[in-house]
Amino acid sequence: MANPQTENGHIRIAHDLYRAALKHLPPTDYKVWSAVADFTYGWGKKEAPISYSTLAAACGLTVVTVKRSVKRLKAWSVLRVDRR
Repeated sequence: MANPQTENGHIRIAHDLYRAALKHLPPTDYKVWSAVADFTYGWGKKEAPISYSTLAAACGLTVVTVKRSVKRLKAWSVLRVDRR
């Protein structure tokens, strides 16, 4: 089992944001949101280029499922997607 200490890394995120996501997002969308938080806030960034396949691998989901989830999260203004 992993040693879950902050010295091994952590994601600094506001409690209100975390709790709102936990309470209101469906499980699949929560997984995708959590992975995005890991790839951004987990590295001290507010944004980062993340491919659908990277998210799919991180969440254990298919790319099609991730695309649908990202579309919903974008529509709900939970994620901002910039296709540069």
